[in-house]
Amino acid sequence: MNTTAELRPMRNYTIDLVKFLASFGIIAIHTELFRDVNETLYFFAVQIVARLSVPFFAVCSGFYAAAAVTRKQSGPSVQKTRYWKQWSSLIVLYLVWTVLYLLYSIPAWMKIDWTAKAAVADYCYATLFSGSYYHLWYLLSLIYAWPLYYLCRRFLSTKAALPVAALLWMIEVWLYAYSLFFPGVSFPLFAIIQKVPALRDAVFRILPLLLLGGMIRDRSQEMRRGVLYAGLLVSIVLLIVEAAILNHFGQDKLSYLIMTFPTAFFLFSTLISAKALRMHRLRSLGAISTIVYCVHPMLSDYLRTKELNSVLAFVVTTAVSSAAAVVCISIKERKKHQQIVRQTE
Repeated sequence: MNTTAELRPMRNYTIDLVKFLASFGIIAIHTELFRDVNETLYFFAVQIVARLSVPFFAVCSGFYAAAAVTRKQSGPSVQKTRYWKQWSSLIVLYLVWTVLYLLYSIPAWMKIDWTAKAAVADYCYATLFSGSYYHLWYLLSLIYAWPLYYLCRRFLSTKAALPVAALLWMIEVWLYAYSLFFPGVSFPLFAIIQKVPALRDAVFRILPLLLLGGMIRDRSQEMRRGVLYAGLLVSIVLLIVEAAILNHFGQDKLSYLIMTFPTAFFLFSTLISAKALRMHRLRSLGAISTIVYCVHPMLSDYLRTKELNSVLAFVVTTAVSSAAAVVCISIKERKKHQQIVRQTE
């Protein structure tokens, strides 16, 4: 029987650091960093590098969640209980930020008289099926994808998971980027799924990336670093070429392309294979990155009304969001420490 220690990977502070930096990538996207400075710089910094942030988050979630459930498990276990606790934590996180953004949005709604019954019904529908605020789609889609990932981990081998993930990803790429060039081609099933964006994103966008994280965990010791470095370089070059071609023909949606999938694989695998940082002070960066991701639109949306240049908007949003996240984590850790002290008295 597998023990908890065997099934729970040691925390990799390098991954937490990159997650923290990836949260800045999300801010770069939402503030359109460098777009008013230089289009080429914007293309490489935001449309290529920053748009790997969400795939990186999802692969990371799949990697760590994979430790809690495997095909060899049977019956109740501590690991499976932990898996579903993680799911409940995601739901609570989404609901908390939904309430906060509801309170944040009400004054703006009052100004435009967006309080009719139809508007309330539209908001409730969005909360359940697309995301209560534009960036919270990721949390909602992750919630929908979590049980599906559990089933895949329980009933699919690593070899079987790869073609399943690749097929789902290719459907996502078609729906997201390539269907624009074939307006006469449609599939009734996809048209139905499009009506529930969070479920569509959970199945075709998030689930393949979660599976990718699980496969990296299962096979992380089997690939040489030289192969990983070469694969990362080639996949990034091909991603740039693909994005440039699509952009040339009028497609500005470049987050989820064919080459995003292998790039995410080689990027995460390379980081895992590298010597991990052992700086204990980095242990909170993963949690900080989550708060930065959740809180930053409150500031970036406000700054957009002030018509600041993109670099200043990015710097201010990043600094204030990070500071707010550090304060929140510090308060949480202080309360946890006080609780431990009371228990030992």
